Amino acid sequence: MGIIRNAFAGDVRIRLTPLSSAEEWLHGSTTLAGVDITAESALKISAVYACTAVTAESVAVCPFGMYERTGDEERRAATEHPVHALIHDRPNRYQTSMEWQEMMIAWALLRGKGISEIAWKGDTPLGLVPLHPDLVTEETTPDGTLRFRYADPVKQRERILLDDEVFVLRGRFGKSVRAYFRDTMGLSAAMAKWAALTYGRGTKAGGVIQHPGKQPLSDKARANLRAALDEYSIGGPRAGRPLLLEEGMSWADATMSAHDAEFVATHTLQIAEIARGFRMPLHKIQELSRSTNNNIEHQGIEFASDVVLPWSERTEQSVARDLITDPARFYSEHNLNGLYRGDMKSRYEAYATGVLGGFLTRNEPRKWENLNPIGGLDEPLQPMNMATVDASGKATKVEFRPRDERAGYLSLLVRDGARRIVRKELGTITKIVERNPDQAQFREDAEAFYRAHAADVQKMLRLPPDAARQYTDAQCARLLDAGPAVFLDEEIDHVDTLSRMALEQEAAA
Repeated sequence: MGIIRNAFAGDVRIRLTPLSSAEEWLHGSTTLAGVDITAESALKISAVYACTAVTAESVAVCPFGMYERTGDEERRAATEHPVHALIHDRPNRYQTSMEWQEMMIAWALLRGKGISEIAWKGDTPLGLVPLHPDLVTEETTPDGTLRFRYADPVKQRERILLDDEVFVLRGRFGKSVRAYFRDTMGLSAAMAKWAALTYGRGTKAGGVIQHPGKQPLSDKARANLRAALDEYSIGGPRAGRPLLLEEGMSWADATMSAHDAEFVATHTLQIAEIARGFRMPLHKIQELSRSTNNNIEHQGIEFASDVVLPWSERTEQSVARDLITDPARFYSEHNLNGLYRGDMKSRYEAYATGVLGGFLTRNEPRKWENLNPIGGLDEPLQPMNMATVDASGKATKVEFRPRDERAGYLSLLVRDGARRIVRKELGTITKIVERNPDQAQFREDAEAFYRAHAADVQKMLRLPPDAARQYTDAQCARLLDAGPAVFLDEEIDHVDTLSRMALEQEAAA
């Protein structure tokens, strides 16, 4: 199985100084409770395991894919992008996307960083192979760049990896939760160990046997007494029976009970302390002693925004930094909608508001509910009480027209939008003329305005970017050729030109 089997199964056959060991060497792995806390031993604490598992699984279960920016606030799913196949399907031969994300986040939580080696072919990433953080040492070169020393357990040698060859997901503040909450975890581990030993030795309290004799017991008498006492200990034939003492011996209690030590209360407090380090709501790790069902939905939303969202954002930004060669155009994103979903009644009420308000189509909620689309439900509804505002600011009620009048109605809408654009355009040109008597400065300001104006034309009339730029370039050339006086008197011509272009684009589509 290669790197993954050897690195994860502990098949490390070379001497090395792992990253976590270096951290423990600097700060000490022994806690104030006298227990060593490593990344592996921390997972034996139930609260740590639960917090790590819930965080990693909750992020990894959300759909993760690539998107392309196609215009102002518009995008499309870039499923053909090579990174999409890695983060959505399989990053390597041995893992699914969910398994890989769980591993990276768990490593970042407990070891400070999750690391994978990137297999490149030119500018295309082909694979992500996890590298155990304990086998990686990070260092800064004299020129300020990062590089990583990897003690390769397969090749039995140290390999140098440059920063563009490694994907890194760093923990909060660049460290692990364990680094900051080592003593808290150590106390929990010490309590668990004490409880296990206590119950392992039996629930009968320990104590001291006092003998009235002044001479010490002989070795044979002491051995016989010990053997007799063992019969009453856990596992002995007389376990649980009253202890019989002879020759005037008496029993003195020498230990405190679990109740005296307030074990249960302290144990519950430690669960909350560990959860605080992970920012984990207690109900997510089955600590329900103080929970109610009145606000469980809002607690779930808080979990999504306070725990899942930050780790999702860390992962997305790490992907942008290490894997995407054109981050201005492409980006990755988790779909967290499922985590914010309430109960069925709340969801359906929200859908109804969106559909009746006209900003959701009727097929969009069907898609989110995992239902097939229905033909004819891809257009948003137009509420009867909605109105548009004309150029003078007067509200005009929108009237619904029969299907055969749709073309004429579309023409009116397009012309209304074109009129708004042209009036803004002429108003801006008038201001440029007033503040720029110099011809050269006027030309420069006019060209700058039309370069920015193309985005407004595209957004208002839903024109393709090239068509919007074609219109603004032609208008700029007309202004500079005919002069401002002639240009400003041709408002109707400008509206006709823009309306005709928009309708032609609609017919071609």
